[in-house]
Amino acid sequence: HGEGRVGVLVEVGCETDFVAKTDEFKNFVHDIALQIAAIAPQYISPEEIPAEVIAKEREIYAENLKNEGKPADMIEKILIGKLNKFYSEAETGQLDLARLILFIPLVFLSEPLAQVFFQYANEKKIQKLSIIRHVHKIMGVLFVMAIVGLLIIRLWSDNLVNFIFGKEWNIGAEFARILVFSVSLRFIIDPFRFTFAAFGKIKILSAWQIFYFLSVTSLLLFKGITIKSFLTVFVVIESLCYLFLFLLISYVLKSYEKQLRFNAEDI
Repeated sequence: HGEGRVGVLVEVGCETDFVAKTDEFKNFVHDIALQIAAIAPQYISPEEIPAEVIAKEREIYAENLKNEGKPADMIEKILIGKLNKFYSEAETGQLDLARLILFIPLVFLSEPLAQVFFQYANEKKIQKLSIIRHVHKIMGVLFVMAIVGLLIIRLWSDNLVNFIFGKEWNIGAEFARILVFSVSLRFIIDPFRFTFAAFGKIKILSAWQIFYFLSVTSLLLFKGITIKSFLTVFVVIESLCYLFLFLLISYVLKSYEKQLRFNAEDI
């Protein structure tokens, strides 16, 4: 390629010699080689990427996020996404697959439920009625669903990924087993984040978002680690942040219920 200045060595297997000798197959392999030449990957596997290169890329991405002024609740998705862009050439989208598998329940279940809960909480606040029992029921159902999902990913993610996508995506299944802990926690807690808006406590949510942003960007302190170690540290940090968010939601709900009881006693 490039008048003999660029060479690509690629191995593509097929089931029969007859297919291998066809023009279609040769053109297919040639197109793959051209794509590789155009992308010019520096590494073949994740293990070959130097730790200092990973650390440098992470610093660049995090600094860009801060300069762009992104909201705190978007930082973790953007940071993971940008880091994935750096790794994608070496790991062929394995992290994207893991996040796709795990975030489907958040998009199709947790997010719509958050909107419904916001409307419900607003109505109960206007009517000055208790909502704590309803919250406990919803959270209980979400907890059971999260545990089921966590067990499926932890025990059978390899089989599921192999069956649906093929064995070449096994690394994505391994990433999913790491990320599933914090994603399960988010699945339970996320629908109730609108508690702050419903009860006029936006400042508390804003403070938590700043805390979340600072916590996620603290990943910059963990330099020279592999992507698996990076994801593990990220899961620990995000889990702690969402547990803190759960405590703040509980505080707002308990304050509301306490005020209701106080008003009832006055009457």
